[in-house]
Amino acid sequence: MNSAPKEAGIRVGHFRQVLGAALICWSGACFTAVLGPVVTPAGAQDQYSDDDCARIFDSAGTPNAFSYDPRAPLPGFDAKQAIYTCMNSVKRFPEERIFRVALANAYWFASEREAAVRVLAHAATRFGGVYRSALDDVSGLDRNDDALEILKTLAKTEADAQAVLAHFYHEGLGVTEDRDLAASLFRRSAEQGNPEGQFQVGWALWSAAESDPDNAMANEWRSEAEPWLRKAAAQCHLEAQETIDETYDKVDENQKLRNETLIKARRGDVIAQGRLGREYLSEMFGPQSDLDAYAWLSIALERGSQESESLEYWRHVLTGRMSSSQVAAAKALTAYKTFSLCGLNVAGLAAGPA
Repeated sequence: MNSAPKEAGIRVGHFRQVLGAALICWSGACFTAVLGPVVTPAGAQDQYSDDDCARIFDSAGTPNAFSYDPRAPLPGFDAKQAIYTCMNSVKRFPEERIFRVALANAYWFASEREAAVRVLAHAATRFGGVYRSALDDVSGLDRNDDALEILKTLAKTEADAQAVLAHFYHEGLGVTEDRDLAASLFRRSAEQGNPEGQFQVGWALWSAAESDPDNAMANEWRSEAEPWLRKAAAQCHLEAQETIDETYDKVDENQKLRNETLIKARRGDVIAQGRLGREYLSEMFGPQSDLDAYAWLSIALERGSQESESLEYWRHVLTGRMSSSQVAAAKALTAYKTFSLCGLNVAGLAAGPA
């Protein structure tokens, strides 16, 4: 393969605006056991509130444990309890980035520093294009020597760390700027299935072709970019999907909105889930549309939608016009879509300090 110019298209601004965490294989084929059962750290209580994870860090005065000048936890702060609580918060609300950052902080204060960096790297590279606050959540990594060394060690083998480190080398954050090394790390990350790496490789190729359309390699670059972008979009990388919509598929505005809503719903956005359920309901494309409507309405209800009364009404309407076999199929589809939500596979949830 002839490589695209290194400067072409590395989406620096994108990474500065994007954080969160998610992994999905829509087919279910690559759902792994990373999630596993939540392991309760010794001494942690089995009772928790959905708000406790955020409250723990409000009271502890620790907005970012990786900061170049971190505040020490206040007296009475229990890092092991915080890990357990935030594990559950992330599982219940995969779209809420604050819980992932809080979980990483808890690991750091519990001296589980490799787990802390791994959680942040996972968060920083697997929710591309939905959360617009980016390097804020990993900004401490480039100014914390211990964390940066851990990141470099993880990047020898792990795709998430490779993608984060690639951005650091591309921008010269905590390391000497090296665009060639950044491109190599993005490629390694992409080949291991990281959606941020896949997006960056695809974007670099596509933007190289667009910036130099008369180049003899332009068509080859454009063709090579497409599968990388589609792989990233299949893992809920919103910006990859937007690029495909605008450049390859050239869909209309309504379809762009539908695709955006679908990705957000798959990433755990309860508002998008309810909206998607109503959209499938209104289109009346036949039984399969009803099944999808039932599934997304049910997921939104299960996740505590504030529109529960309206969504429950429409699910009741659906149930009334479906056969018993269709209802059974709809419930099975609900379970499958729930299983396939992006945020379910979250690095660090299956382990805690002893």
